[in-house]
Amino acid sequence: MKTYNLTKWYRIGGAVVVLLIMTMCSSVSGQEQGSVAAETPKKELSAQTEAQIVTVVNSYCPITGNVIETDRTPVEQQRTFKNQQVGFWLVDCLAAWDKLTAFEKDAKLKKVWPIINSSCPITGKQVDTAKIPDSRILIHAGQRVGFCSTECVPAWDKLSASEKDAKLKKGLLIVNTFCPMTNRHSIDPNKVPDSQTLIYKGQKVGFCSNQCLLDWDKLSVAQKDAKLKKVLPVANSSCPISGDPIAKVKLPISQTQMFLGPKIGFCSMDCIEKWNKLTIEEKENKLKNAMLPAAKQEVKPASHEKLE
Repeated sequence: MKTYNLTKWYRIGGAVVVLLIMTMCSSVSGQEQGSVAAETPKKELSAQTEAQIVTVVNSYCPITGNVIETDRTPVEQQRTFKNQQVGFWLVDCLAAWDKLTAFEKDAKLKKVWPIINSSCPITGKQVDTAKIPDSRILIHAGQRVGFCSTECVPAWDKLSASEKDAKLKKGLLIVNTFCPMTNRHSIDPNKVPDSQTLIYKGQKVGFCSNQCLLDWDKLSVAQKDAKLKKVLPVANSSCPISGDPIAKVKLPISQTQMFLGPKIGFCSMDCIEKWNKLTIEEKENKLKNAMLPAAKQEVKPASHEKLE
């Protein structure tokens, strides 16, 4: 009968265990080093991407008219025009922009980055925004402001930022019916003090309290757009694509889009998809009839009817 030296086997087993532990530690250490090495390029790429994001002056694409995030438009979707950074909805829009003349580019940019005031903030006189020369246009808080004469420009420059805001607000109407932060407190344009309003993307927005103003300033552009969209009324009475009437009050937010200021409603998601493929001029033409009262609209067969 064979006998076994247990002490010998215990020693061998212990050595194997120690070897296994050392191997596992080495493997884990290698994995940790590998994960750090793998993460480093990602962080660098993220930093590079952040560095390439420059705030653009326009809130809507000059080719399609679709909403763009002014503070999140990557550099490959931008062009420099008249010393200003112009953003685009898609990279494909750049090719269409590059084919335009300087005059055509200027006309398109004015649509998506318009002069926000219809009266001179210095004299109160009406201004023709379509004919104001560049020498009578200044930029304030990212918005273009027009003046009735060249003498008003230096007078404006002497004002403080708060004085400029106050003068601009006087010529604008509050566009929202509810506070964009609470989404439940109604806004009375005749009772909301100017201290509870601000100008956002050329529109005067009212708030139910000063705290809501402070909370608003903490949001990103995309978050502000989403909140404002919820409290704006639908501007059109019929779908600009199908021509079918729309229920403004019961229309889900997913069936609406912002276009050059107003909130536009659609009868279906399919129509929104078709809308997004149109140029800014095609959208303007579609809206001409859709924005009219129902009694004055051009009569068209419903989308489910066939023409004989």
